[in-house]
Amino acid sequence: MTFLAGDGTSRPRVLVAVSSALHVLLRGGRQPPHWHTLPGQHPTLHVPYRYGRPGSGHHPAAAAGPVMRVATLFDIHASMTALDAVLQEAAAERVDGYVVGGDVVCGAQPAATLKRLLALEPEPLFIRGNTERAVASRHPDDVRAWVHWVRAHLSDADLAFLGRLPRAASLPGLECLFCHATPRSDREIVTPASDHQRLLEAFAGVRQRLVVCGHTHIQFSMQVDDILVVNPGSVGMPIGTSAALWALVGKTVEFRRTPYDLDQACGAIRASGHPDAEPMMAELLHPFAVEESISYFERRQADDPRRGMEDATCTMPSAMTRLGTKP
Repeated sequence: MTFLAGDGTSRPRVLVAVSSALHVLLRGGRQPPHWHTLPGQHPTLHVPYRYGRPGSGHHPAAAAGPVMRVATLFDIHASMTALDAVLQEAAAERVDGYVVGGDVVCGAQPAATLKRLLALEPEPLFIRGNTERAVASRHPDDVRAWVHWVRAHLSDADLAFLGRLPRAASLPGLECLFCHATPRSDREIVTPASDHQRLLEAFAGVRQRLVVCGHTHIQFSMQVDDILVVNPGSVGMPIGTSAALWALVGKTVEFRRTPYDLDQACGAIRASGHPDAEPMMAELLHPFAVEESISYFERRQADDPRRGMEDATCTMPSAMTRLGTKP
Protein backbone atom coordinates (compact mmCIF):
# COMPACT_ATOMS: atom_id res chain seq x y z
CA MET A 1 0.00 0.00 0.00
CA THR A 2 1.31 3.44 -0.83
CA PHE A 3 -0.04 6.82 0.14
CA LEU A 4 2.21 8.77 -2.22
CA ALA A 5 0.37 11.05 -4.64
CA GLY A 6 1.22 10.38 -8.26
CA ASP A 7 2.78 13.79 -8.74
CA GLY A 8 4.23 14.01 -5.24
CA THR A 9 2.06 16.99 -4.36
CA SER A 10 -0.76 17.72 -1.91
CA ARG A 11 1.02 15.92 0.90
CA PRO A 12 0.36 17.42 4.37
CA ARG A 13 3.52 18.82 5.97
CA VAL A 14 2.04 19.20 9.46
CA LEU A 15 -0.15 17.13 11.71
CA VAL A 16 -3.80 18.03 11.48
CA ALA A 17 -6.74 17.13 13.67
CA VAL A 18 -8.83 14.35 12.16
CA SER A 19 -12.43 15.43 11.77
CA SER A 20 -15.20 14.05 13.94
CA ALA A 21 -16.98 12.85 10.83
CA LEU A 22 -13.98 10.74 9.86
CA HIS A 23 -13.77 9.26 13.35
CA VAL A 24 -17.43 8.34 13.30
CA LEU A 25 -16.85 6.64 9.97
CA LEU A 26 -13.77 4.75 11.17
CA ARG A 27 -15.47 3.66 14.39
CA GLY A 28 -18.58 2.28 12.68
CA GLY A 29 -20.87 5.18 13.56
CA ARG A 30 -19.88 5.58 17.22
CA GLN A 31 -18.85 8.93 18.59
CA PRO A 32 -15.08 9.54 18.49
CA PRO A 33 -12.88 9.52 21.60
CA HIS A 34 -11.45 12.77 22.88
CA TRP A 35 -7.99 13.15 21.35
CA HIS A 36 -5.46 15.67 20.14
CA THR A 37 -2.82 16.10 17.46
CA LEU A 38 -0.32 18.87 16.85
CA PRO A 39 -2.20 21.59 14.92
CA GLY A 40 -0.97 24.03 12.32
CA GLN A 41 2.62 25.20 12.50
CA HIS A 42 2.86 25.17 16.30
CA PRO A 43 5.91 23.30 17.66
CA THR A 44 4.26 22.51 21.01
CA LEU A 45 0.86 21.29 22.15
CA HIS A 46 0.00 20.94 25.84
CA VAL A 47 -2.11 17.83 26.41
CA PRO A 48 -4.66 18.07 29.25
CA TYR A 49 -3.08 16.04 32.04
CA ARG A 50 -2.84 16.49 35.80
CA TYR A 51 0.16 14.99 37.55
CA GLY A 52 -0.86 12.40 40.14
CA ARG A 53 0.70 10.06 42.64
CA PRO A 54 4.13 8.55 41.85
CA GLY A 55 4.18 5.14 40.20
CA SER A 56 6.35 2.19 41.11
CA GLY A 57 9.50 0.86 39.50
CA HIS A 58 13.22 1.45 39.53
CA HIS A 59 15.72 2.84 37.07
CA PRO A 60 19.30 4.09 37.50
CA ALA A 61 18.33 7.47 36.06
CA ALA A 62 16.38 8.20 39.24
CA ALA A 63 19.20 7.37 41.64
CA ALA A 64 19.75 11.04 42.50
CA GLY A 65 16.03 11.75 42.87
CA PRO A 66 12.75 11.52 40.95
CA VAL A 67 12.86 12.19 37.22
CA MET A 68 10.18 14.84 36.92
CA ARG A 69 10.49 15.80 33.25
CA VAL A 70 11.68 13.38 30.57
CA ALA A 71 12.07 13.51 26.82
CA THR A 72 10.21 10.56 25.31
CA LEU A 73 11.80 9.45 22.03
CA PHE A 74 9.91 6.74 20.16
CA ASP A 75 10.44 5.11 16.76
CA ILE A 76 13.77 6.78 16.02
CA HIS A 77 14.43 4.28 13.22
CA ALA A 78 18.18 4.89 13.27
CA SER A 79 17.99 8.46 11.93
CA MET A 80 20.95 10.29 13.42
CA THR A 81 20.01 13.60 11.80
CA ALA A 82 16.55 13.62 13.36
CA LEU A 83 17.85 12.32 16.70
CA ASP A 84 20.55 14.97 17.00
CA ALA A 85 18.04 17.74 16.32
CA VAL A 86 15.69 16.41 19.00
CA LEU A 87 18.48 15.91 21.54
CA GLN A 88 19.66 19.48 21.01
CA GLU A 89 16.15 20.78 21.70
CA ALA A 90 15.74 18.47 24.70
CA ALA A 91 19.04 19.72 26.15
CA ALA A 92 17.81 23.29 25.80
CA GLU A 93 14.74 22.27 27.80
CA ARG A 94 17.02 20.94 30.59
CA VAL A 95 15.22 17.61 30.76
CA ASP A 96 15.90 15.33 33.70
CA GLY A 97 16.10 12.16 31.63
CA TYR A 98 15.18 10.27 28.50
CA VAL A 99 12.89 7.40 27.59
CA VAL A 100 13.68 5.53 24.36
CA GLY A 101 10.49 3.79 23.35
CA GLY A 102 11.55 1.12 20.88
CA ASP A 103 12.21 0.75 17.14
CA VAL A 104 15.58 2.42 17.59
CA VAL A 105 17.87 0.45 15.26
CA CYS A 106 15.54 -0.34 12.35
CA GLY A 107 16.99 2.15 9.88
CA ALA A 108 20.07 3.41 8.11
CA GLN A 109 22.43 4.11 11.06
CA PRO A 110 21.74 1.48 13.72
CA ALA A 111 25.14 1.30 15.43
CA ALA A 112 25.72 5.06 15.54
CA THR A 113 22.19 5.70 16.84
CA LEU A 114 22.49 3.16 19.64
CA LYS A 115 25.93 4.47 20.60
CA ARG A 116 24.62 8.05 20.72
CA LEU A 117 21.73 7.09 22.98
CA LEU A 118 23.86 4.98 25.33
CA ALA A 119 26.21 7.95 25.80
CA LEU A 120 23.45 10.19 27.16
CA GLU A 121 23.50 11.29 30.79
CA PRO A 122 21.59 10.07 32.63
CA GLU A 123 21.35 6.76 30.84
CA PRO A 124 17.95 6.53 29.15
CA LEU A 125 15.23 4.09 30.05
CA PHE A 126 15.02 1.81 27.00
CA ILE A 127 11.83 -0.02 26.01
CA ARG A 128 11.78 -2.91 23.56
CA GLY A 129 10.05 -2.39 20.23
CA ASN A 130 8.90 -5.09 17.84
CA THR A 131 11.92 -4.43 15.60
CA GLU A 132 14.36 -4.84 18.50
CA ARG A 133 12.77 -8.21 19.21
CA ALA A 134 13.03 -9.18 15.55
CA VAL A 135 16.69 -8.18 15.28
CA ALA A 136 17.77 -9.69 18.61
CA SER A 137 15.86 -12.96 18.29
CA ARG A 138 17.90 -14.32 15.33
CA HIS A 139 14.83 -16.33 14.36
CA PRO A 140 15.76 -18.75 11.54
CA ASP A 141 12.47 -18.21 9.67
CA ASP A 142 12.89 -14.45 9.44
CA VAL A 143 14.08 -13.78 5.88
CA ARG A 144 13.43 -10.03 5.76
CA ALA A 145 16.39 -8.22 4.22
CA TRP A 146 16.32 -5.27 6.61
CA VAL A 147 16.49 -7.57 9.66
CA HIS A 148 19.66 -9.25 8.41
CA TRP A 149 21.15 -5.92 7.32
CA VAL A 150 20.63 -4.36 10.77
CA ARG A 151 22.01 -7.44 12.53
CA ALA A 152 25.15 -7.26 10.37
CA HIS A 153 25.72 -3.66 11.43
CA LEU A 154 25.43 -4.30 15.18
CA SER A 155 27.87 -6.03 17.52
CA ASP A 156 27.05 -9.11 19.56
CA ALA A 157 27.02 -6.86 22.63
CA ASP A 158 24.50 -4.55 20.95
CA LEU A 159 22.24 -7.47 20.07
CA ALA A 160 22.47 -8.87 23.59
CA PHE A 161 21.53 -5.46 25.00
CA LEU A 162 18.50 -5.20 22.71
CA GLY A 163 17.42 -8.71 23.66
CA ARG A 164 17.27 -7.77 27.36
CA LEU A 165 15.00 -4.75 26.98
CA PRO A 166 11.61 -4.81 28.74
CA ARG A 167 8.26 -4.61 26.97
CA ALA A 168 7.07 -1.98 29.47
CA ALA A 169 8.59 -0.05 32.37
CA SER A 170 8.05 2.97 34.58
CA LEU A 171 10.15 5.64 36.27
CA PRO A 172 10.02 6.58 39.96
CA GLY A 173 8.44 9.99 40.39
CA LEU A 174 6.12 9.67 37.40
CA GLU A 175 2.71 8.05 37.45
CA CYS A 176 3.35 6.81 33.94
CA LEU A 177 3.85 3.49 32.15
CA PHE A 178 6.02 3.41 29.03
CA CYS A 179 5.58 0.73 26.36
CA HIS A 180 6.22 0.49 22.65
CA ALA A 181 2.74 -0.53 21.45
CA THR A 182 0.59 -1.67 24.40
CA PRO A 183 1.49 -3.10 27.82
CA ARG A 184 0.65 -6.62 26.61
CA SER A 185 2.35 -6.62 23.19
CA ASP A 186 5.08 -4.77 21.30
CA ARG A 187 3.16 -5.09 18.00
CA GLU A 188 -0.49 -4.43 18.87
CA ILE A 189 -1.94 -1.43 17.07
CA VAL A 190 -4.01 1.20 18.89
CA THR A 191 -5.24 4.43 17.34
CA PRO A 192 -7.98 6.92 18.21
CA ALA A 193 -10.23 4.87 15.89
CA SER A 194 -9.68 1.56 17.70
CA ASP A 195 -12.62 -0.32 19.14
CA HIS A 196 -13.30 0.91 22.66
CA GLN A 197 -13.67 -2.57 24.15
CA ARG A 198 -10.33 -3.64 22.68
CA LEU A 199 -8.71 -0.52 24.11
CA LEU A 200 -10.07 -1.39 27.55
CA GLU A 201 -8.63 -4.91 27.21
CA ALA A 202 -5.27 -3.66 25.94
CA PHE A 203 -4.77 -1.39 28.95
CA ALA A 204 -6.47 -3.58 31.56
CA GLY A 205 -4.54 -3.87 34.80
CA VAL A 206 -2.52 -0.68 34.31
CA ARG A 207 -2.28 1.20 37.62
CA GLN A 208 -0.83 4.42 36.22
CA ARG A 209 -3.06 7.22 34.98
CA LEU A 210 -0.79 7.90 32.00
CA VAL A 211 0.53 5.46 29.37
CA VAL A 212 3.04 6.60 26.76
CA CYS A 213 3.28 4.34 23.72
CA GLY A 214 4.41 4.49 20.10
CA HIS A 215 4.52 1.99 17.21
CA THR A 216 2.13 3.71 14.76
CA HIS A 217 4.27 6.88 14.34
CA ILE A 218 1.13 9.03 14.79
CA GLN A 219 1.24 11.72 17.46
CA PHE A 220 -1.99 11.69 19.46
CA SER A 221 -3.55 11.49 22.90
CA MET A 222 -6.80 9.81 23.87
CA GLN A 223 -8.68 8.87 27.01
CA VAL A 224 -9.26 5.16 27.68
CA ASP A 225 -11.49 4.94 30.74
CA ASP A 226 -9.45 6.74 33.44
CA ILE A 227 -6.12 6.34 31.61
CA LEU A 228 -4.66 8.98 29.30
CA VAL A 229 -2.87 7.25 26.41
CA VAL A 230 -0.26 9.39 24.68
CA ASN A 231 1.70 8.60 21.52
CA PRO A 232 4.63 11.03 21.05
CA GLY A 233 4.89 10.12 17.35
CA SER A 234 8.05 9.07 15.55
CA VAL A 235 11.41 10.82 15.71
CA GLY A 236 12.80 9.27 12.56
CA MET A 237 9.80 8.32 10.39
CA PRO A 238 6.91 10.60 11.38
CA ILE A 239 3.43 10.52 9.93
CA GLY A 240 1.72 13.74 8.87
CA THR A 241 4.87 15.87 8.93
CA SER A 242 8.52 15.88 7.92
CA ALA A 243 9.60 17.12 11.35
CA ALA A 244 10.74 14.84 14.17
CA LEU A 245 7.92 14.09 16.63
CA TRP A 246 8.43 13.51 20.36
CA ALA A 247 7.05 14.61 23.73
CA LEU A 248 8.06 16.03 27.09
CA VAL A 249 6.43 14.14 29.94
CA GLY A 250 6.38 15.23 33.57
CA LYS A 251 3.89 17.31 35.49
CA THR A 252 2.43 18.06 32.05
CA VAL A 253 2.58 16.40 28.66
CA GLU A 254 3.86 18.50 25.76
CA PHE A 255 3.81 17.29 22.15
CA ARG A 256 6.86 18.55 20.30
CA ARG A 257 7.79 18.82 16.65
CA THR A 258 11.42 19.52 15.71
CA PRO A 259 12.45 20.42 12.13
CA TYR A 260 15.70 18.95 10.84
CA ASP A 261 17.77 18.77 7.65
CA LEU A 262 15.93 16.33 5.37
CA ASP A 263 18.61 16.49 2.69
CA GLN A 264 21.22 15.43 5.22
CA ALA A 265 18.99 12.64 6.50
CA CYS A 266 18.30 11.34 2.99
CA GLY A 267 22.00 11.55 2.17
CA ALA A 268 22.82 9.34 5.14
CA ILE A 269 20.16 6.83 4.11
CA ARG A 270 21.40 6.78 0.52
CA ALA A 271 25.02 6.25 1.60
CA SER A 272 24.16 3.50 4.07
CA GLY A 273 23.39 0.76 1.58
CA HIS A 274 20.20 -0.14 3.46
CA PRO A 275 18.02 -2.46 1.34
CA ASP A 276 14.99 -0.20 1.83
CA ALA A 277 16.85 3.08 1.24
CA GLU A 278 14.63 4.37 -1.57
CA PRO A 279 11.25 3.87 0.14
CA MET A 280 12.67 5.24 3.39
CA MET A 281 13.72 8.47 1.66
CA ALA A 282 10.35 8.68 -0.10
CA GLU A 283 8.54 8.42 3.24
CA LEU A 284 10.60 11.23 4.74
CA LEU A 285 10.06 13.55 1.78
CA HIS A 286 6.38 12.63 1.31
CA PRO A 287 5.07 11.60 4.74
CA PHE A 288 1.92 9.55 5.04
CA ALA A 289 -1.27 11.43 5.95
CA VAL A 290 -2.70 10.98 9.44
CA GLU A 291 -6.24 10.04 8.36
CA GLU A 292 -5.12 7.46 5.82
CA SER A 293 -2.60 5.99 8.23
CA ILE A 294 -5.22 5.50 10.94
CA SER A 295 -7.47 3.71 8.46
CA TYR A 296 -4.56 1.60 7.20
CA PHE A 297 -3.42 0.52 10.66
CA GLU A 298 -6.93 -0.35 11.78
CA ARG A 299 -7.28 -2.63 8.74
CA ARG A 300 -3.94 -4.26 9.51
CA GLN A 301 -5.00 -4.92 13.08
CA ALA A 302 -8.34 -6.36 11.98
CA ASP A 303 -6.67 -8.64 9.42
CA ASP A 304 -3.95 -9.84 11.79
CA PRO A 305 -4.64 -13.49 12.70
CA ARG A 306 -2.84 -12.99 16.03
CA ARG A 307 -4.81 -9.80 16.79
CA GLY A 308 -1.65 -7.93 17.60
CA MET A 309 -0.22 -10.43 20.05
CA GLU A 310 3.51 -11.13 19.86
CA ASP A 311 4.81 -13.83 17.56
CA ALA A 312 8.23 -15.30 16.86
CA THR A 313 9.15 -13.11 13.90
CA CYS A 314 7.32 -9.84 14.68
CA THR A 315 5.49 -9.90 11.36
CA MET A 316 3.26 -6.85 11.85
CA PRO A 317 4.76 -4.29 9.47
CA SER A 318 6.05 -0.98 10.69
CA ALA A 319 5.36 2.20 8.72
CA MET A 320 8.56 1.56 6.81
CA THR A 321 7.82 -1.99 5.76
CA ARG A 322 4.36 -1.15 4.43
CA LEU A 323 5.77 1.01 1.66
CA GLY A 324 5.10 -0.43 -1.74
CA THR A 325 2.65 -3.06 -0.51
CA LYS A 326 -0.95 -3.37 -1.64
CA PRO A 327 -4.01 -2.89 0.59
